[in-house]
Amino acid sequence: QEKCILQPGSPYAKAVYTAFRSRYRYTVNHAYGDLGLDHVMDIMEQVMKDNPDITLDFMKSMRISSDHCGLYPRPSQMPRMAKLGMMFSCNAMFVNRSAPWIPVYGQDKAAWVAPMASMIKHGIMPTAEFEGLNLISGAGATPMAFLAHFITRKNDRGEMIAPSEAIDRVSALKAATIWAAYFTMREKQIGSLEQGKLADFQVL
Repeated sequence: QEKCILQPGSPYAKAVYTAFRSRYRYTVNHAYGDLGLDHVMDIMEQVMKDNPDITLDFMKSMRISSDHCGLYPRPSQMPRMAKLGMMFSCNAMFVNRSAPWIPVYGQDKAAWVAPMASMIKHGIMPTAEFEGLNLISGAGATPMAFLAHFITRKNDRGEMIAPSEAIDRVSALKAATIWAAYFTMREKQIGSLEQGKLADFQVL
């Protein structure tokens, strides 16, 4: 029910079209629901139609991404996302923030909240987003405790939000490390413990 600034024909939609046409990477499409993602994919496909030299392989190489996973992506969007090579950053704490909206939009929408398992199944690489985690002061949860919501699907009120979308610990760790490095196009520098990569460790 919130305003979508990506409505077709809007100045923002025209700007996104121009960015794609100019071969800029459009990353972290700031969204909470599914409609904005439809508009982004429409623009991507329109750009390829209008500019045959911008191929699907080129579009996939840009690793276009969207963020939050508050109440999206919906299941029907995932094959299209996979075809376009899109990526996601998902916030584990949306099992808290999105829970009040589920009764509004319907219980079947619970599986739209950070649907990590479904994205992995469709060949989409989801990454862990740590917005809202107070890492600077240290007052908030640790990153690993934050990731636990992806594994348990349980929010701070003890409610289970779509347990079918739970992922295992290895996938959660990848979402915060090697997949996140790929998301930021730095997989050759960070994300895994390998010779030649940066090792950002602090031993106290």
